[in-house]
Amino acid sequence: MSYIRLGKPRIASLLIYTAIATYVYARPGIDHGLILFFIGGLLAVFGSNAINSYIDRDLDFTMLRTRFRPIPSGEIPPKSAIEIGAIWLATGVLLITYFFGLYAGLSALIGGLYYILVYSIYLKKRTIWNTVIGGFAGSMPTITGWLAAGRPLSIEPILLALIVFLWSPGHFWSLAYKVKEDYKLVDLPMLPVVKSDEYTKKMIIVFYLMTIVTIVPTLFLIMDIAYRLMATISILLLSYAIYIIWVKFNKDTAWKSFKISSPTLALLYTGLLISGLL
Repeated sequence: MSYIRLGKPRIASLLIYTAIATYVYARPGIDHGLILFFIGGLLAVFGSNAINSYIDRDLDFTMLRTRFRPIPSGEIPPKSAIEIGAIWLATGVLLITYFFGLYAGLSALIGGLYYILVYSIYLKKRTIWNTVIGGFAGSMPTITGWLAAGRPLSIEPILLALIVFLWSPGHFWSLAYKVKEDYKLVDLPMLPVVKSDEYTKKMIIVFYLMTIVTIVPTLFLIMDIAYRLMATISILLLSYAIYIIWVKFNKDTAWKSFKISSPTLALLYTGLLISGLL
C-alpha cells in the first residue's frame, strides 16, 4: 500500500483517465490494446510521481499536509523510492513504445521527464509560474492517448490538451491559497504566497476563463451529444467557480472554488469516453 501511495494515485487516476478516454475516442470501441495502454500509462505516471516524491521529500516533511506521505513518514527509504520510480517510468515508456509506437512512447517519456526535470527540479522553487509552465506535463497524457490510438496529431487532441493545461493553474492556486501557510513554511514561491490576494483572485479567474474559451470550440469539433452535454456542464461549473471568488475571495470561497472545479476534467473526458464507446 505504501508503494501505491508513493505513485500518488489520486493525481495519477485523473491523468490516466484523460489518456484512456482520448485513446478510446480516437480508436472507437474497446480493443485488446486498451489494457496494455492502461498498464503502460499507469506505470509511467506512477514512476514520474514516485521520483517527484523523492525530489520533494524535504518539502513534504516540512509541510503539514504532506508530511505523512511514504517517504517523509519513513515508510519507504528515499533510495528505494527513486529506484522503483525509475523502474516504473522506464517500464511504462517501453511498454507504450513497443505496443503503440515510437511517437506514443516519446510522448509518455517527454511528459514524465518534463514533470521531473523541468517542473520538480528547476521550476518549482524558482518562479511563481511553476504551476503554469509545469502544466505541460499534465496535458501530455492526452497527446499520448491520441498517438497510441494510431492517429496523427490534429486540432482535437491539441485543444483537449490545452484545456488540461489551462485548467490546472487556476484549480491548483485555489487550493494553494487555502493552504498558503504551508508554502510559507518551506519558502516556495507559490503565486498566492508571493502575490496579493487581489492578484491571485484575478489570475484564478483568468485561467478559468481561458479554459472555458478553449472548451467552446470543441463543442463544434466533437459532435457527439454526450460530449457536448458534459462539456456544457463543465463550463457551468467553471463559471460558478468564478462567480464564487469574484463575489468574495477568502480561504473558504477559494476552497469551494477548488471543489467545484474539481470534476471539470473528469466530466469532459467522460463525455469523450462515451463518444468513443457509442
